[in-house]
Amino acid sequence: MGKSEKDFFESCKIAAEEILNVCYFVAKEMDEKNLDQSCLAIVGALGDLQDKTKNRCLQSLNKQIVEEAKNKGLVEVTEDLLFYGRETRPIHKAISTTMNPFIPGLSGEEDKCLGFVVNLGIPLKDGDRWRSISDLTQEEKQKIFSQLTIYLSSKGFSEESIFQLIGCVYTFLEEDKWTPLRDGREFASLLNACVKMGKPGIAASLCLGSRGEILDEAQNLLNEYRKTIGQCISLLIETPKTIVEHEKMYVVRCHNIVDEKMLSPIATILSISGGLNPNKPIIALTSMKDGRIKVSARASQTLTDKGLNIGLIMQTAAEKIGGKGGGHSVAAGATIPQGKEGEFIRFVEQMVKETI
Repeated sequence: MGKSEKDFFESCKIAAEEILNVCYFVAKEMDEKNLDQSCLAIVGALGDLQDKTKNRCLQSLNKQIVEEAKNKGLVEVTEDLLFYGRETRPIHKAISTTMNPFIPGLSGEEDKCLGFVVNLGIPLKDGDRWRSISDLTQEEKQKIFSQLTIYLSSKGFSEESIFQLIGCVYTFLEEDKWTPLRDGREFASLLNACVKMGKPGIAASLCLGSRGEILDEAQNLLNEYRKTIGQCISLLIETPKTIVEHEKMYVVRCHNIVDEKMLSPIATILSISGGLNPNKPIIALTSMKDGRIKVSARASQTLTDKGLNIGLIMQTAAEKIGGKGGGHSVAAGATIPQGKEGEFIRFVEQMVKETI
C-alpha cells in the first residue's frame, strides 16, 4: 500500500469523523440562533467514539463546538468518573451498568456492586435519598477508582483501559437534573439503544425535543438493550473457541450468539474490556439475516499511533472478496459474502502484519 494511498484515505477518514459537525456549522452560518444545536453535535461526536484521546475529551472541530456551547451557557465540562448514570442512578447501579470498560464480576451485577461500595465504607444514602456518583466527595471517588484499579489490574487490564473510567464529562445545563439527557455520553447511549432496539423514531423524537413518555420509553429500551449486551458478552466469554487469538489480532466469531445490530457495541466493549491484549486489533463477525456476514473491527489508540488504520484495512480486505467496508482508524466495519470469512480474515491479518 503506497504512501499516497494512505494519505488519501487518512484525509477521507478525517472528513468522515467530522461529517457529524457539518450540519451544525452549516446551520450556524444560516442563523446564529442555531448555536443552541451545539449540544446535539456534541452528542453525535461522543456517540461516534470521537473522544478516543487519553483523557477522553473531544478535540479538533469538536472542541470548537464545545467552546461555543460553553460560551452560550449550554454545557459544562469537568473531569470525573465516567460511570453511566453518574447523576441519575444510585452509586452501585451506576457501576453495574458501566460497560466502558466492561468490569468482570461487577458490570451487570447490581448486588455485587452494592457490596463493593458498602465494603469501601461509602454511604449509599443521604437520608432517604440514594446518592449518585455526582454526590460523592473527591476522597470517595478516589477510593472507588483506587480499588477498581487494583481489582482490574489483578484481572490483567492495562493502565490504558483502566483510565477509560476517568475523562471529560459534558453536562447539558438546560436539561433537567436526574435525567440521562443531562450527560452527553448518556444521551448518546440512549439514542444508540433506541436505534439498536429497532426504534429509531424514539431517538429522533428525543433529538427534536420530546420528553415525558418518549423519554420513559427510551429508558426502557436502554435497560433492555444493556441486559441483552451483558448476556451476549457473558456467552462469548463462556463459549469455547468464540474468541481466538491470532499472531497479530483477535477473531471473535459471534454467529448464533450476537445479532447483527448488536455486533458493533459488542466489539467496542471487548476492545476496552482489558481482558484482551490492547496491542492487537479485534475483528468480530456474525451472520446477517440476508445470508451475508457482518464484521465489526476495533483498534486501540496505541495501535493507531503506530500507523494502523483499521478502517482502511476493512475497506481493502472487503473489496478484495466482493464486499464493502470502511470506517475510522479505531473503529470500522464491513459486510462480506457468505463463504468468504476465512479468506477475509487472511487478508486482514496480512495487512495488520504489514503495518505493525
